[in-house]
Amino acid sequence: MSMNIVSHARALVSLAATVCCCGLAHAELLVESPRSGVIQLYLMTDDGSSLRPLTSGARDNSSAVWSPDGRQIAFLSTRDGMPQLYVMQADGSQQRRLSDAGQIAASQPAWSPDGSKLAYPAMVAGRSSLILVDVATGARRALPIDGVDIGQVSWSPDGAELLYAALAPGKRSETDLMAFSIDKATTRLVVAGKGGTLSQATWAPDSKSIAYVRSAGRDGVNLYVADRSGQSQRALTTGVRSSASPAWSPDGRWLAFESNRETGERTDVYVMPAAGGEAVNLSKHDHEDFAPTWAHDSRSMYFVSFRTGTSQVFSATLNGVVARVGADPLYVGAPAVRPQRPSAVAIQQGAPARSH
Repeated sequence: MSMNIVSHARALVSLAATVCCCGLAHAELLVESPRSGVIQLYLMTDDGSSLRPLTSGARDNSSAVWSPDGRQIAFLSTRDGMPQLYVMQADGSQQRRLSDAGQIAASQPAWSPDGSKLAYPAMVAGRSSLILVDVATGARRALPIDGVDIGQVSWSPDGAELLYAALAPGKRSETDLMAFSIDKATTRLVVAGKGGTLSQATWAPDSKSIAYVRSAGRDGVNLYVADRSGQSQRALTTGVRSSASPAWSPDGRWLAFESNRETGERTDVYVMPAAGGEAVNLSKHDHEDFAPTWAHDSRSMYFVSFRTGTSQVFSATLNGVVARVGADPLYVGAPAVRPQRPSAVAIQQGAPARSH
């Protein structure tokens, strides 16, 4: 890590003064790896002391997401042939299917903030649908949504809306960002594609803003932020290169992302103020660095890197301290930090909060 990168990172609102350089607080990471010949899910500690399998078998298990209280994991599996939605306990036990056998679960599911439901795009009888399922009972219902070719779903932190991408009416490649109101059962246009493809939409922690990626051919792939209504749209990155995978810090002050803006080829992990400003390269290296995800402290993050020859998880603090997580030589990727807070359902049931 060069001195100029470190100095730039330290200039980010003087955050370096409060960052602990002795390492990250220990956390549990959900990762996936093809080490067995197919993709399986594993639980690892961020000090590398443990890597424990959660799934097994001859078929892929991937696209895993923690429940808000960190007690359950939703994931996709091809064990039944077509990709299906499953849920399991955090230790890998009690695995059960939540999607209908006649459906194809299309992409990563989204938990409701209270942990009681999951939403996921699916192909049902050849038609794109958005399905809502009750985790406890398994009861499913298709939501009355507008649009076709439904993409990634993101549930607003306040629980009011589901954000998703859908093919714009009459278009073959242009996608819009749409929102479905849970209470009103209505949809609204949030951001129109206007000749571009919108994707990877994610809510700010306060539910007031949305970060997303706009791909517009020769105009490049860039990050944007809009307020909840879809107004006040502004570009966080510009240019003909690619910036993607936006991730809000838990405190809502920062956005991490991956980009090849410096080289045009390999990607690095960057961070910038969510309000706009200078983007700082935290991971600068000769090999690919990508897929950032934040630690709970909003001062550090995890990402995947090929700098060792295989994909491995690394950590980075906002003052430029980069370290490898674990020493396993085999492929590991897609880190997801286990949540610390109990869900509303757990609170209502009187369940104790799990400490980490």
